[in-house]
Amino acid sequence: MQTILFIESGTSGGGSFESLYQYLCVINRQKYRPIVVFFNDNRFTEFLTELGITFYIITHPLYSKNSPPSINRFINLAAHHLKKYVPWIYLISISFTHKPVINKLEWIIKENKVDLLYLNDQINRDLFCLVLVKRTEVKCISHLRSIDGQNFEPYACFANKNISTYIANSEFTKNYWIKKGVDPNKTITIYNSIENLNIEPINIHNYLKLNNNQYKIKFIGYVGRLVFKKNLAFLLKVFDIFNQKFPDSLLIIVGDGPMRKVIENAATALGIEKSIVFTGYLNNAKEIIASLDLLVLPSIVEEFGRVLIEAMQLCTPVVAANSGGIPEVIKHEYNGLLAKPDDEKEFCKAIERMLFDESLRAKCIKNGHKTTIEKFGIKQYANKIEKIYKKVLAD
Repeated sequence: MQTILFIESGTSGGGSFESLYQYLCVINRQKYRPIVVFFNDNRFTEFLTELGITFYIITHPLYSKNSPPSINRFINLAAHHLKKYVPWIYLISISFTHKPVINKLEWIIKENKVDLLYLNDQINRDLFCLVLVKRTEVKCISHLRSIDGQNFEPYACFANKNISTYIANSEFTKNYWIKKGVDPNKTITIYNSIENLNIEPINIHNYLKLNNNQYKIKFIGYVGRLVFKKNLAFLLKVFDIFNQKFPDSLLIIVGDGPMRKVIENAATALGIEKSIVFTGYLNNAKEIIASLDLLVLPSIVEEFGRVLIEAMQLCTPVVAANSGGIPEVIKHEYNGLLAKPDDEKEFCKAIERMLFDESLRAKCIKNGHKTTIEKFGIKQYANKIEKIYKKVLAD
């Protein structure tokens, strides 16, 4: 049996956590022993406990929410300037600025006789882990789940020397990182996957404590982080147009993030705040998705759009932006509708079509669910990942 150490450096417990957890539910435990390192406590630690998977929570000076804010800001600012202006010093400094974390990870690798290091976010974020690769000589895989490659180019050669394989979650993500210097010969696309979800819809009227006389309401939902790239200010303008024509509609925004106050103020400025519900982060977001009349994803750029395959698996129709990796998930008028992320009228028209064209709606729901099984099935995903293990560990 070979031991794989997964390092999840994220903070919010979002898509990368969900993708990792779903894979660990089906990983071949007769061949591979998974161990996970988090830098933040999160809801998935309870799930891993139920699965009997060993995990560690390590405090990281940059990535842990509980690290001292003053130290975090200082290290972050210093690292940013070194990384941008003096690459060779930055590479040297990694061993010192991340020393406690690297030492702890090295101990975990030796204590558990780890054969393979699996970086679960993206290489620019996880660059410090390559010091571990040099020290311990373990093989390393980097999963490219986002496209934050700012100032990465000077470090591409260092990464390529120490990474055995890069896995991109879409062709869009793959092409982005190749332009940043990632070795194309080491990079493969494996789409995110989805398990078979057995989730019953809930009564949104009761859940949100709405007036029971408003049963004609159409529920349109967004689920995800409230950040700039998700294009939520645009979504409010779209909904304003739609709501003027269909005032018995409600926009439900599930999630939290740095843009929340900005978006709430924008809703007030448009005069549509009474037709929008901000739920904040919810553990039962999938139940909300299953209960919506429509899920929307208006992102300016989206590496993949995991929430789309969740909605399709739950038979909730989708309208999404024609941007980033989304067209690799959504085939227009087959399993959803695509619209420009900068054209309010076009996006509004797509929403109206999906809500009221019963033939199109039924077709997209049927084909959406079919797509999640045929293209994004968890077992196919696991087989592809484990073929990479076999190749990397054999080299």
